[in-house]
This record gives sequence, structure tokens and C-alpha cells, in this order.
Amino acid sequence: PLVEMSRMVRKNCGSPPAFPSRNIFLFIPNIICYVKILLSIGALISTLFLPEGRSGAQAAVILWTSAIMLDAADGYSARLLNQCSDFGCLMDILSDNIIRSTTWIAAAIAHGKEAPSLMPIVTSLIISLEWCTTCCTQLTAARKNDLHWKNRVEKDDPFFVVFFFRNNFRNPLGAVGIYGLFFCGILTYLASFRTIASAIPFFPLLLAVSCAGRMLSAMVEVYLCCKFFLLLNNADVLAKKREETS
Repeated sequence: PLVEMSRMVRKNCGSPPAFPSRNIFLFIPNIICYVKILLSIGALISTLFLPEGRSGAQAAVILWTSAIMLDAADGYSARLLNQCSDFGCLMDILSDNIIRSTTWIAAAIAHGKEAPSLMPIVTSLIISLEWCTTCCTQLTAARKNDLHWKNRVEKDDPFFVVFFFRNNFRNPLGAVGIYGLFFCGILTYLASFRTIASAIPFFPLLLAVSCAGRMLSAMVEVYLCCKFFLLLNNADVLAKKREETS
């Protein structure tokens, strides 16, 4: 499966790098991914060790927002500089997941300081679902050895899934989902600071829309995971039948 995944990623990233002798780890898109990871970890550290209150929260939000803004830069620079690679595609996925995971970890810690709550359970479920979806989608694409998983929408997929991925998320449903995916954790974290939340215009509305977007993304994630599990089950049944007939 790893070999097939490598072929699939190479196919969808584009042509091979123009300078094969160069160190792939130092490609500009990959360096951007390293920066995204460092920024997200730095944001989490600032929530733990900077003075409690506005300064730590502001520093964390600035770092997280900077990391999210860089998300568009890595893919663009890879295509512009012809520096697509299997490693770069993997780093892009991992760095995005790390950004989102650190926001939810910070949210769980911040809300847990006030009083016992269900936030740690909720954040654990969200983080686990995201990483599980990453594994399932990448393995699905590798098994089918076809298009990138984002573009592989089939006719039997539910309408909301097809619409969610349409035009690479550039549609109302996809936009709300991606917004919730990246910003729900940040806004949930800020909600624990009443003075900061009250100073942000339309904060309740922003939080509500992000929660709706995150729930929409969760529905898509659960569907993609179940789809992969069904694919595995069908493959096992087919293999069993072949064993019985041989």
C-alpha cells in the first residue's frame, strides 16, 4: 500500500522536481510546512507558559492564524517552483492536522481550568476523528491508485459530500466546513476568556458558524471513514471467496 500511495501522490502532485539531486527536505514548500508546525506548537506553548489572560491568548491566536495562512502558500509554491514530492504532500497533511490538534488541546486545557466539563472528551473525540480520517482517506486513495482523495467523488456518495468537495471546497458548504475545521478550535479556546470574547465583534455568531462548520466536517469525516471500512470489508469478503473457490 505504501508503494501505491507513493505512485498516487506523485501522479497528483505533478511532474517530478526539476532538480532531483537537491535535498527534498529543504524544498521551499516543505520548509513552509516545518514553519506551520513550529508556529502551532509555539501557539500551544504560549497558552501554557505565558501569563494567563490576554497576552498569552493573543500570542497563540496570532501564531495559529499565521500557520493557517501559510497553508495556501505551501501548495502554491510547490507548483510554482516545481517542487512537488511525496514527502511534501505528506507534510502538508500532517502539518494541517497538527495545527488543528493544538487548538483543541489548548481549548480543553483552558476550559478545564474553570470547572469540570466535557470539553476534554469532546476535544479527544475531534482529534481522534481527524487523525482516523487522515489514515482512512490516504489508504483509500492508495488502494484505488487513482485520483487524490479530495477529488475522488463517486456517484453513490451523498449529495452533501459531493457538494462539500465541489470545486476544491470553493462553495458555500465547503467554505463553512473548512472555516469550522480550522477556526472552531481557536474560537472555542477564546470563549474561555470572557473579556477577549466580548471584545471581538459578533463573536457568538462567529463561534456558532464555526461549530456548525465543524459538525458538517465531522459528518463528512465519519462518512469517509465508514466508506474505507466498507472497502476493507468488501476486499476481505472477495479474498475469502477466492480462497474457497481455489
